[in-house]
Amino acid sequence: MSTMYETGRIIIQNCKNEQATFAAFKPMYTVAYFDSIIAAIDAAQAMPSEEARALEHITLRNGLMNKGKECLTAWKGLKMYIKSAVPNTLWEANWNAAGWNSYEAASNNNWDKMVELMSEGSVYIAAHTAELEANENMPAGFADTFDTLGTEFGALYDSFIHAREDAMVGANARVEANNAVYARVIACGEDGQYLFEDSDAMRRQFSYDAVSELVSPSGSSTLIVTVTNAETGMALSGAEVHVDGTDRTVVTDADGRAEIGALAAGTASGSIIRDGYADAAFVTTLNTGTTRRIETAMNALVPNPGPEPVSTPEAVVV
Repeated sequence: MSTMYETGRIIIQNCKNEQATFAAFKPMYTVAYFDSIIAAIDAAQAMPSEEARALEHITLRNGLMNKGKECLTAWKGLKMYIKSAVPNTLWEANWNAAGWNSYEAASNNNWDKMVELMSEGSVYIAAHTAELEANENMPAGFADTFDTLGTEFGALYDSFIHAREDAMVGANARVEANNAVYARVIACGEDGQYLFEDSDAMRRQFSYDAVSELVSPSGSSTLIVTVTNAETGMALSGAEVHVDGTDRTVVTDADGRAEIGALAAGTASGSIIRDGYADAAFVTTLNTGTTRRIETAMNALVPNPGPEPVSTPEAVVV
């Protein structure tokens, strides 16, 4: 995008330099009109980039993962307290009542299931506090600690969801702003090429392709990754696409699309991470000054159906 912004500024400045000629052709071409386009370019560029939105998303995700580990540890502690509090024939029923069916998916970064796990665990503790604390089993402060972890995780998850939604809105807003700016620059450039069609040197000052060739870094390539669900083929938003050897990470938009520009030509590899899906990897070849498009399908993680039944020894008849 930086190439588009700088190319646009140069073309519009060239138009301002020839403002009298432009105004004689179309009176709307005042200095103020050209300045308004430059201001629109500045505003579009000032909007949060994909990398900036990705950083917020990644930071919140890391916070969720760390808090999630604490939650899982606490729930495993609850499981042990249940094991000490009830007969082994009732372990499975009590574990299930405390949220065991959500544990496997929660441990695979399924945040919805983590919320369910902690909620069901809190409800279970509240209903069986006396039984769990009997015989100096579960400490008196464990219930409050467990509830606090669940509340903290829920708050982080809400922030994560809102950040993802805001990222989608922000991405769409920036695309619309970029498209509007591009259209205005192209319109001015086309009029400039018409006005100076008899001079090749002047005409090139208003050609988007000619100016962008001067602006674009040597060897720069662009990678567009589209991420889909392997089973359904539907686009996956919110997937983090990272290019190895760089600090570049972009989160896919509502169309499952992540665009990463200004990459060096050659072999490019990377990883893709999304909650509830197995990590994916990609390898591709980037050519100088071109855009490479690839599609990667991610496999959804299948939650464990539950614990193995606890066998009870059969009574021996003598």
